[in-house]
Amino acid sequence: MAKMPKGKEEKRRWLGGVIQNELARAENAADDNDRARRQAVAYYLCRPRGDEIENRSTAQSSDVRDMVNAVLAMLTPMLSTDSVVEFEPLSEQDEDGAQAESDVLNKLIVEDNQGAIEIQEAVKDALLMRNGAMKIWQEERLVSERLDVSGLAKDERLALAHRIEDADPGASAEIEGDHIRVKRFRSRFRTASVPIEMLCWSSGSGDLQERRFFAEAMDLSRSELLERGVRRELVEDLGTSGAEAKLDRLGSVDDMQGETEDQELISCHECYLMIDLDGDGISERWRILVAEEKEVLEQELVGLIPYAIGTGFINPHRLTGESLFDHLKQIQDSKTFFLRQAEDNTATMQNGKYVYDPARVNEEDVLNPIAGGGIRARDPQAVAALTIPDTVSGSLAMLTYQDKRRTEAGGASLDMMQADVQLAGETATGIERQYASREQMVSMMASNLGETLLRGLYTIAHAYLRTYAAEPFQVRVKGQFVQVDPRAWPERTRMNVTVGKTPGQRAHMQNVLGMHLQMQAQAMAAGMTNILASPQTLHATARAWLRMAGIDNPDAMLLDPSSPSAQQAAQAAQQQAQAAQQQQLQLIQAQLALESRKLDVQEAKNRGELAHKYFDTETQLAMKEAEIVGGAQIDLEKQAREAASQSRREADAAMREDARAERSADREDARAAAERDAA
Repeated sequence: MAKMPKGKEEKRRWLGGVIQNELARAENAADDNDRARRQAVAYYLCRPRGDEIENRSTAQSSDVRDMVNAVLAMLTPMLSTDSVVEFEPLSEQDEDGAQAESDVLNKLIVEDNQGAIEIQEAVKDALLMRNGAMKIWQEERLVSERLDVSGLAKDERLALAHRIEDADPGASAEIEGDHIRVKRFRSRFRTASVPIEMLCWSSGSGDLQERRFFAEAMDLSRSELLERGVRRELVEDLGTSGAEAKLDRLGSVDDMQGETEDQELISCHECYLMIDLDGDGISERWRILVAEEKEVLEQELVGLIPYAIGTGFINPHRLTGESLFDHLKQIQDSKTFFLRQAEDNTATMQNGKYVYDPARVNEEDVLNPIAGGGIRARDPQAVAALTIPDTVSGSLAMLTYQDKRRTEAGGASLDMMQADVQLAGETATGIERQYASREQMVSMMASNLGETLLRGLYTIAHAYLRTYAAEPFQVRVKGQFVQVDPRAWPERTRMNVTVGKTPGQRAHMQNVLGMHLQMQAQAMAAGMTNILASPQTLHATARAWLRMAGIDNPDAMLLDPSSPSAQQAAQAAQQQAQAAQQQQLQLIQAQLALESRKLDVQEAKNRGELAHKYFDTETQLAMKEAEIVGGAQIDLEKQAREAASQSRREADAAMREDARAERSADREDARAAAERDAA
């Protein structure tokens, strides 16, 4: 290769030659890729195939179109939410920063630039034409307006022009007679899908950012080139875009050429090339705008290629992937054949096939039969009907078999989208298993597109904002609006790409999260807060549940327990709880005091009753004692009297006995004396 010349104009022409050679060798611009894309569009639109036979069925199976749309219907809600990508924090102190940066990019890509539609377009390109592409750039437009100042004096016009420029530093106001020409530059970040057929890149393996060469073909008007700052003499020497055929996506190509010279379109390429242009021997990335593949119009040193390319089916070691068309082309061909066979066989059986003598039969009646009509013939024996074998059932069986192959190759659950099939399963679990098994392919495509297209888009968008942002963004983080300045962002390469779930996976996860939410709430109600569950884990589970339910922005419906407002509310609730606890304690103390007084009163009452009972008891005891003592004394006295009486009786008896004894003795003495006397 020739060395880079030193002259400025020679260097420009030399660089144009390098670009021309790179474009000629670039991948994705080759004829085979272009033919494959055109064929994919033709199959999608069911255009005539070129193998039709006159007077035979021209029906076509629409498997490519049906499967692309069915898969797209499942992928779109999985990939186009505003929380599909979140950056990982670099430390505990970086959590709020990483969340804020994720929110800024989600707002920029999804909300400010109709990201749901743009991502859907790129995904559809990937499903049909192997790859889908997204681009980020800073759009700067010169807006010009004329203000009528005919009613103002000269000094008032001049003052108004100065006020306009002071109010907007990027504006210029020039007085033109009775008008003021105001020119303003408007800048905003744009993200959009790019037709994959407009892109090409150097061959090889590795990430897109590692490619030596990358280019986008575009048609720019002469006016747009002048607005971009291209020299007028260069623009005036350029020819208009040729009439080369562009990829026909919808069946027609509009004539984009303008009616005036300023709107004439110029065929251009915006190229990103690793090349040494300063002679230090080290290659650097340059953005180079060329027209007619060789005329260099702009060149700028850049740090990255602002494009992301994704695919649903990875092609190992290649940037170009595989498409549903690649997987389903043979199936659609086969189904088209059997579909035509079935229609031809049905038509033949319905209309019949005859052997006839053209001399004795009206040939028009035979070749163009009318339902319910007859065949005019001089001799009925001149017409004989042939037996037509029924091959429709065989064709239908082959079509059913090809449908099974289609599901296995494409993964979209076309058959599961029908209500009658959902009723075929005996249980909800059986239906879920059928659905889940057929969603595996779609889940894989979603993961591949997330890791290629979306990861690349968010990575370059983050780097692009760090480089080109001119002012802070205002975003909502944890319920609070904060200012985020992309110029102060750290470099980030680690992120979580959480593509959505398929309908079956989403329903399953939602059920699991719902049960877990109930378990956490029950655990906290049972006093297990900060042991089995906490407000933070409850918030995270509720947030995930809302996401599974299809809510793109669950933070708008939930309050983060760690947010300042939540912390203030928690402190207020804690203070209220403490106040309530204090009031409850005071109430308990008052109740205890009341109970204590009641006890004292009861004790005094009990003491009075006890004293009264004691006095009664003492009195009764005294009375009983007195009664007992009195009775005992009486008894004693009675006993004493009885004893005295007894003593007296005994004494009297003794005395009587003594008297008797004395009398007896006296008698004895008298008898003895008498005896003596008698003797």
